[in-house]
Amino acid sequence: SVSRQFWVKYKITSRRIAIDGGFQGKDHVEIVYRDIDSIKYIRRMGGSSADMVFFLKDGAKLEMRSVPKFTEVYPYILERLPEDAKERCQGFNA
Repeated sequence: SVSRQFWVKYKITSRRIAIDGGFQGKDHVEIVYRDIDSIKYIRRMGGSSADMVFFLKDGAKLEMRSVPKFTEVYPYILERLPEDAKERCQGFNA
């Protein structure tokens, strides 16, 4: 039998969100905040992490699963979105 490992690494900066994943982290995706149309989330593990879905302006969707430090990450991302996108995002309750 072949053993597979799956790694996912999220990097959230002041300019973009980068995701490295897939077998041995060989898949790489980046989005810039101006491309985000809206965000929805579902909290996990008592609210400390969450699954997030980014709806992009071109109609694509990007999922981030089990995002750690969600209560810090989500407000950080919201601050960087254009005003019209912020209005379409799911509200945040700390």
